Amino acid sequence: MLKTGLGNDISAICFLLLLYFLQGVPLGLGASIPLLLQKAGVTYAQQAVFTFAGYPFSFKFLWSGLVDSLYIRHIGRRKSWLFPVQLLIGIFLIFLSVRIDFLLESKNVAVLAACFFILNFLVATQDIVVDGWALTLLSRRNAGAAANCNAAGQTLGAFFGYGFFMALSDPEFCNKWLRSESSPNPMITTASFFAFWGTAFIGLTILIAALKSEKNDVSLKPPPLKETYKTMVDIFKLSSVKTLVLLWFTCNIGSAVAGEASMLKLTERGMSRSTLALLSSYLAPIRILLPMAIERFTSKRALTCWTITAVYGLLSAATSPLIIHFMPKMVLDGTSMYIIVFLSFLDSIFGTVNFVSTMSFHAQISDPVLGGVYMTLLNSAANFGGSWPETFALWTLDKIGDSPIEEPFNLTKIENGEQVLSDFYKWDPIFSLSIICTILGILWFAIFARKLFYLQNLPKKSWLVAHSGSSDKHTSDISYYPLLDDDMASNVIL
Repeated sequence: MLKTGLGNDISAICFLLLLYFLQGVPLGLGASIPLLLQKAGVTYAQQAVFTFAGYPFSFKFLWSGLVDSLYIRHIGRRKSWLFPVQLLIGIFLIFLSVRIDFLLESKNVAVLAACFFILNFLVATQDIVVDGWALTLLSRRNAGAAANCNAAGQTLGAFFGYGFFMALSDPEFCNKWLRSESSPNPMITTASFFAFWGTAFIGLTILIAALKSEKNDVSLKPPPLKETYKTMVDIFKLSSVKTLVLLWFTCNIGSAVAGEASMLKLTERGMSRSTLALLSSYLAPIRILLPMAIERFTSKRALTCWTITAVYGLLSAATSPLIIHFMPKMVLDGTSMYIIVFLSFLDSIFGTVNFVSTMSFHAQISDPVLGGVYMTLLNSAANFGGSWPETFALWTLDKIGDSPIEEPFNLTKIENGEQVLSDFYKWDPIFSLSIICTILGILWFAIFARKLFYLQNLPKKSWLVAHSGSSDKHTSDISYYPLLDDDMASNVIL
């Protein structure tokens, strides 16, 4: 939470907001690609291929030590990485602006996934750098402002890259809300939007390089690179950590269909793509402000709170086929927006509680001597556990049956008799997949629920690495590694 008496930290806070805003833009652009691919007519198996583009955030701990330890002294520990990385992001966005339309039209998903994998690798690296720089930019009194800057800046950037972009690139949305005269063309094109942000990245990076200096804090000397990776291995050898990682890797299998798969199915049945994109942006304040209100409750029994949200996630996934099935009817009678807004509101609340509970538990159990390395590993495990089920769900949809829908729902065509409403009520593979995942989710709770409470009640010593000794020791330099992964940090205020 931001504290009074910001003093000289105001300029640092504005600088961090800018950096996190820039970080959010390419993340938002990446989030828009599945909707553009669906519009181009790709299969769900191809959508699954694109999900691999987001995996750098699950594995950035592999190179976080390099970013922290290797730098050019006279340039600065953070500037040595920030400026080349941000310049590369800008150049890469401009490169994509030239190829993006062709790649979408040709449905070359593999190349798209590779391009966004590289882009996300660069963004994840920028995240490591900015998280680390925040430690010296802010005074100790206002150190907590870094998480606020992350949440606010990244959320705003993602809005411009996702909600704002999807709205202005949709001719129907522009004609309905923004134009006095209808036009078949969008207000912005995909290529021009990518080119604009690529140019903005390069321009702002050059400006920052010229105007922003970095102070060298000798007290934050990074640990030897070898020591960092040895520490990671030692942490993973703990039986308690192995159990927790197994739980995080498997806990989302029951709710696999509730994410991107359901979103794409809803748009097939008449839900506006631009509306879905804007809705996620409108609900962003909940993800920013709610953590402050619930921190006291989640910190006491973190895994109990997490379990409640996991049960909600399973119920939500189990009932999502009903929403998908009746979406055409709700579009026709005008109730679809109310239903989706209500459900999205619930998802935002429970999703935020889920995240804060996870982060709270990680903070409680992490060996303070090892600090950031410990947190980075646990957060990466939780992040990966949320990523692979979506890949699995999208890939499986094409393997268990053919979609009954040849052309997405169009209200005008329904009214003109060009589409038959009954075609949208046929059995869909996602209904079968939902049943399978629900059964797997119930089995998961039957097998692992007790493990959750077992881990919650373990004594602190069960989480300590033997060579680090007691938690009473002073925190080593290793603790200065970035703690939050990109997707998580945008949803919480510490």
